[in-house]
Amino acid sequence: MDKIINMGNWTIKKSTFINVSIACIQFINYVYSFYGENGIYPMKHKQTNKYVGFSDICNALTVYIKSTNSWGGGDSIDREILRDILINEYGFLFP
Repeated sequence: MDKIINMGNWTIKKSTFINVSIACIQFINYVYSFYGENGIYPMKHKQTNKYVGFSDICNALTVYIKSTNSWGGGDSIDREILRDILINEYGFLFP
């Protein structure tokens, strides 16, 4: 029997939670591979000059998930939307 996890106002099956968590980690790594320090398009903060980090991506992902119902499953469009959030809301510069 699959354990049910109480998330406050809603519940989720433990197996589903694990699958969603793995998908999020994979997506965060995917975004980092593009915009992190050694990424294809490394982005730096305009004031601190620090590269995009995992916590920045997690914060941007939270903003995205809260603001949309059009999640594409972690595809390139989702990645580009996160890039735009990192630029417009967190002060990172696209090279």
